[in-house]
Amino acid sequence: MNGLSTDIKSWKRNWKYKKLPYLWRRLNVDLISLVETQAQPALLDATCNMPSTLFAHETHVTKLSNNSNELINKHQQGGLMSSVRGECCKLVTATSCDPTGLARWQSIDLKNANGKIRFITAYQGVPSKQTSNTVHQQQLRYWQRHNRNICPRKAFALDIKEHLQKSLQEGFAIILCLDSNEDMTSGRLFKVFTQMGLIETYKTQTQLPPPNSFFKGTRQLDAIWVSPSLHPKSTSITPHFFGVGDHRTIIVDFDVESILGNGFIPFCPQKMRRLNTSNALATNNYIEKAEALFQHHRIMEKLESIEAEGENLSSEERQRKLNHIDKMATELLLSAERKCRNLRTGAVQFNPDLSKLGLTWRFWRKVVHFRQKR
Repeated sequence: MNGLSTDIKSWKRNWKYKKLPYLWRRLNVDLISLVETQAQPALLDATCNMPSTLFAHETHVTKLSNNSNELINKHQQGGLMSSVRGECCKLVTATSCDPTGLARWQSIDLKNANGKIRFITAYQGVPSKQTSNTVHQQQLRYWQRHNRNICPRKAFALDIKEHLQKSLQEGFAIILCLDSNEDMTSGRLFKVFTQMGLIETYKTQTQLPPPNSFFKGTRQLDAIWVSPSLHPKSTSITPHFFGVGDHRTIIVDFDVESILGNGFIPFCPQKMRRLNTSNALATNNYIEKAEALFQHHRIMEKLESIEAEGENLSSEERQRKLNHIDKMATELLLSAERKCRNLRTGAVQFNPDLSKLGLTWRFWRKVVHFRQKR
């Protein structure tokens, strides 16, 4: 049972609509947390339905929110999206959002035979004063209108602590996916969550210092905090630009029973097929390899030989030889399919050297693209 948390950094580019579904289908993700969607649901028209676009023909429960106190434009900074896919949809009992309307966090509640789970997506803005429409400035104006002289980041820490304490008192186990924009190894929120008994999945699993979240930064800003009762089995922090934003994507694998409860019906995902007719390269490779194997094993010559022998063969002998050739042809076609396309599946492990090479490759690709335009 996998959960995924990532930074989106705006929906303005259409390729993100295609890559995100590819990621969670490839990684078999059930719980999805997206921050900085930069989409204002109140201003989006009916033709721009993000959940329907991302989850076409899939069962899902999705919560999408942004600051409801200021409707600036449809690409308003901030914004959250939480989604539950597949079997987990049957467990959803309620959804909720930050009561101030600032969309600092939102929740999806699930209930199984073992208890209740609150899946929370949260975002703390950067203390930026460059423009008037940043998340920090939006929240600052809100507190000023309510005559509360407080830093928005301090208010976030106090309010999220109160929300989590209330959730724990109500008997919920917590899954908190957070982009904090502060150090998740020693900052204010780190101390708050640690005192409440929550565990940070990456450091708990690996006992290693986490890599930087932002591709230009040096600290861990994003994290998934959970209640110990949920038994996270493994955690992966992907290389930069594996996802669709400028932060690393975090993937956590939970014990199935801790999310779905006891008595669930186990199911096996369908294996990915190498041969896909929509993939022209794989199709051409398959045809070339199949023809080469048929020529090497002289399949057509063997069939012509049986036809030439004609009535000299008994019906039983003819059937035996044809079945033998049919079995051989089937094995050759399966062999051609196995070699027509490489599948890159399995755990995504972080490697500092490969991450650096990836950045270098992106840089030179942009240089070449720029020179080709001149």
